[in-house]
Amino acid sequence: MDSKKKAVLLTILAGFLWGTSFPAIKIGLKYMDAYSFVFLRFLAAWLIMLAVCLLTKNFSLKFEKKRLIFFLGVTNGIAYLLQYVGMVFVSASASSLFVNLSVVWVALLTPLLFRECLGLKKALGVMVSLLGVVFMTTNLDFSFESPEPITYINGNTTVSERTIRLKSNVANNIVKRVTVNRLGLVEIQ
Repeated sequence: MDSKKKAVLLTILAGFLWGTSFPAIKIGLKYMDAYSFVFLRFLAAWLIMLAVCLLTKNFSLKFEKKRLIFFLGVTNGIAYLLQYVGMVFVSASASSLFVNLSVVWVALLTPLLFRECLGLKKALGVMVSLLGVVFMTTNLDFSFESPEPITYINGNTTVSERTIRLKSNVANNIVKRVTVNRLGLVEIQ
């Protein structure tokens, strides 16, 4: 197999593995908080990469621009942490769509940062991809009147809530219904 085909197959495999990470993260978040989970994931990744670098004798701490590499590492770590925290509230598929909007950000930022031409095809691609994200995450239901709009992103229109009934000791026996949803919004009827 020539190196180009091998590279394409490895890239497809990486995309598949990357795609499976979102459901895996969602499952893992049922058993531990987002901060512990992202820490353990990066600790395991660091140990594996250290072992690979030591085994291949390809380990070096000599970097031309250490500050830039450190900054990029911290930025990437913060992005992962935000992804894990966000996945507590949205479905794996919605999270995958939002995270992979990075392709759109790259297309929009490269003209500003690198003076690359956006061009008509790229601009149309950005618009079509954003439209696709809107369709996939909202199911074309734009009524955000629920006290919990995140449920629309999940594709679920039911509200997870706790209801408390309060009765007064007054002669007319007034009953009030107090509802608190999982975002902490209170409704009294």
